[in-house]
Amino acid sequence: MKNKKREPLLIDRFLVKTYDTSNERGIIPREFWDSTRHNLMLSKRFVLDHEAARYCAELLAQNPRIIADAQDFAIPPFERTYIEFPYREWYQIISGKEPDTTADERVGYLIVGNTVRGLAYHTNLLTHEDECGLTPIEYQLNAPWTNEEELAVAQKLQISRMGFDVFYWGESILKFGDHRVRADGTTQLKLDDWQKEGVRSLRANHQFKLMHHSHVNPAELFDKLYHGSAGDLRNIIGILLFLNRTSKTRYETEINMQPGRWIGRKQANLVKHRVISYSVNPVPRLIKLAANESVRRRLHDVRGHLCHNEIARTNSHEHEWVETLDEPGGKAGRNSQLQWHCICGGLRWWRKPHMRGHESKGLVTSEYKITE
Repeated sequence: MKNKKREPLLIDRFLVKTYDTSNERGIIPREFWDSTRHNLMLSKRFVLDHEAARYCAELLAQNPRIIADAQDFAIPPFERTYIEFPYREWYQIISGKEPDTTADERVGYLIVGNTVRGLAYHTNLLTHEDECGLTPIEYQLNAPWTNEEELAVAQKLQISRMGFDVFYWGESILKFGDHRVRADGTTQLKLDDWQKEGVRSLRANHQFKLMHHSHVNPAELFDKLYHGSAGDLRNIIGILLFLNRTSKTRYETEINMQPGRWIGRKQANLVKHRVISYSVNPVPRLIKLAANESVRRRLHDVRGHLCHNEIARTNSHEHEWVETLDEPGGKAGRNSQLQWHCICGGLRWWRKPHMRGHESKGLVTSEYKITE
């Protein structure tokens, strides 16, 4: 039976574009563009339907603390994973605001190893042209900055280190404590140590870098990206955690490639992917995983341990592990984790020892500038 005609996804629209005609020309290096396109074509692709996206957004809106406490379980299912979802309702649920005419309609995240890149799509209401693009930011999961590196990046981008927390969490940061808006537009956020630990948990475990040509001023570029990309890391961790914790209640529908479709003035093959749906609302059960005032965990050491992806855990053959080494000057550096690959696609890596939990030291008040 022939597949029903479907609308192009964000990934379909991006893959039909060329670097020379993109809006990113002059900002994003050609290598960054080409490697993104290459990995998208090789990735395992998943698309959340509207109901699945709504469930995930409701979870993050009701209790973002679950991201801070359970982020160790935010593991992508494959070495190359692409996840796309409808965004307008997502934004409305999490922010409590109506999206404006410039809001993205769809957002996608490409995960390769521990790096994540973002794509977005919307229709320009003035020109009625469909616009999609690649964000010039690359997140590196489980690769924290040192204090010196964090300070250097903050100075380079002309932002306070607490500003990174707002960038990582978006509007969700206001869920962590009592706050009030001052006359100058800044928001005073009062946090105890447990809340402060939750806010800082993303900054303490993950980093990002801007991908741009040398002539681009990084502080000016980051200032332009700050508002539109705030909350992306929250979304990335939240979606991975949501998918890993809902395997028993979701079902997936495979959508085959559709050749010979027109996107604008170009003919393209719409990519093969899996649509994720849910038979029941998984949010009530997931909320129980979230930490709250009555289940604070004491500060504790987590020993270093080996982790495996789903292929490694479920493939019954005897794995032959080959260590993966970065080239000198590569992106992993001294903060990287040891990694091994098997020919079957299995992946194992060493998670460094770290500390998790709460140690009460009284009340802490911090100042954050929240963007309206």
